[in-house]
Amino acid sequence: MSTTELIILVPIVFVVAGVYAAVGLGGGTGYLAVMALLGMPAQEMAPTALFLNFMVTAAASVRYGWQHFKGGVSAQGKPSSEPRWRLFWPFLVVAAPMALAASFVRANEAAFMGILGVALVLAGIFTMRSARAELALAAEPDRLRHWSIATVSGGTIGGLAGFVGIGGGVFLGPLLLALRWATIREVTSFGTVFVLVLSAMGLIGHGIGGALNLGTVLPLTLAALVGGYVGIRLAEGSLSPVTVQRILGGVVLLAGAKACYDALLR
Repeated sequence: MSTTELIILVPIVFVVAGVYAAVGLGGGTGYLAVMALLGMPAQEMAPTALFLNFMVTAAASVRYGWQHFKGGVSAQGKPSSEPRWRLFWPFLVVAAPMALAASFVRANEAAFMGILGVALVLAGIFTMRSARAELALAAEPDRLRHWSIATVSGGTIGGLAGFVGIGGGVFLGPLLLALRWATIREVTSFGTVFVLVLSAMGLIGHGIGGALNLGTVLPLTLAALVGGYVGIRLAEGSLSPVTVQRILGGVVLLAGAKACYDALLR
């Protein structure tokens, strides 16, 4: 990546990290979208996005502290009623090993860009659909349906996350909301832990591959950490991320279309 591209990418990563951190996500799909638009080498995209994901969600977890586990955190950063973690764990226990396994899978650049493009298009749609008002909570799911859906969707999200370099929260959150199993406040708490764990799993495989470019990663990490902190602080106030989520969803959709087009040309 050239110095000019890095100068362009740093402030964009700052903004993306802030928006995603405000709603409990690491920003992996946003980082990948921008990197795809700027033409960053495919082999560097996944590990870079995963590293930024991990750092932002780790910082968010420290900022929120035990509120995530004891009482959760609302979209405004306030303690909320206790999130029902029993709904969440089945997704994580399946997704984490799948993300680890997928992080060791290598594909040619055309295949990677194609899968990335499809993932970004889906993430863009889910991002815009999840930008909505608080939903009323439906009845608790029965155990068989819960574990069946968690196993299939958790495995799919984990595999995709580890391969293309995302934390998976952008898929998990909309799924839980669509099923009406969790509120947005709970999704925020769940998403932070989910992205943190899956990013760590993904980094194991991609990190062993040695694809992290420190000259690129270090300034982007600083931008992501500062942006994530600002996003969390804004979320603790009165700023609603809904409109920004919809705009960002559109950008991710555009980047997904470009990645698919690039894959066809390779």
